[in-house]
Amino acid sequence: MSSLDLWKELIAESLEQHGVAATAEQIDLVAEDAAGIAESISEHSFRPADPMVRELAESQAALRREQSKVTCAPCHGSGVITTSGPYHGSTSQCWKCRGEGRHTP
Repeated sequence: MSSLDLWKELIAESLEQHGVAATAEQIDLVAEDAAGIAESISEHSFRPADPMVRELAESQAALRREQSKVTCAPCHGSGVITTSGPYHGSTSQCWKCRGEGRHTP
């Protein structure tokens, strides 16, 4: 059943309940008008989602992730691991926190 057929049926029932006589052609015309009006209302009242709501949720999630991070034990929060040998020294990025100094537990 198409939406126009549904409108025709609903309008015919409404007219019958209220004792209004109408021909099939009149019901068809009124149903077409009502379907057009309903479509216009839905198009006119459409409001897209506010992008600020999504951005706020993403920012809050990022803040929670950042607040849950702990200080990295292998590099003591510096993000760099330095090793000293008898003849040389080596400085490299921490393997656990990837140089950030903090990581998720």
